[in-house]
Amino acid sequence: MSGIGFIGKNNMLIVPGYGSYCFLVEILTTAQFLIPSFEAPENECGPCTKCIDMCPTGALKAPFYIDVSKCLSYLTIEAKGAVDKETGEKMGNTFFGCDACQEVCPFNEKESGVVALPSTKEILAMTDIDFKKIFGKTAFERAGVEKLKKNIKAILT
Repeated sequence: MSGIGFIGKNNMLIVPGYGSYCFLVEILTTAQFLIPSFEAPENECGPCTKCIDMCPTGALKAPFYIDVSKCLSYLTIEAKGAVDKETGEKMGNTFFGCDACQEVCPFNEKESGVVALPSTKEILAMTDIDFKKIFGKTAFERAGVEKLKKNIKAILT
């Protein structure tokens, strides 16, 4: 409703010119200021269903409908238990999150950068202290080292 973008068929905010790889922030203040009125932009996905077609688990069941209990991002980051064998087979080489729906989205055609991570072997050998030194205050911290190790083991079996 702020006018910065629209919700795509993958259920994510898509900001035209930037795509869905965006972080929203908020500022809490007691300052008084006028808030302009905006109309939400129309959805620009058109007939495209790349995000739905590429979802490895079928979590994106239809445009604007996601079954989070099947979403790899939920299962590998937020869910408390270990992923099952069937899910492990669908993970490919991804042990944290997924992003398949974002990777194929035409609004995300720009290069998002290079991510350098320790190898899975190094992560499996990490202690809690090592993990916190490397990943403290990152998104990986939400899952924790034990969850990441379980995710990696699910891929390897």
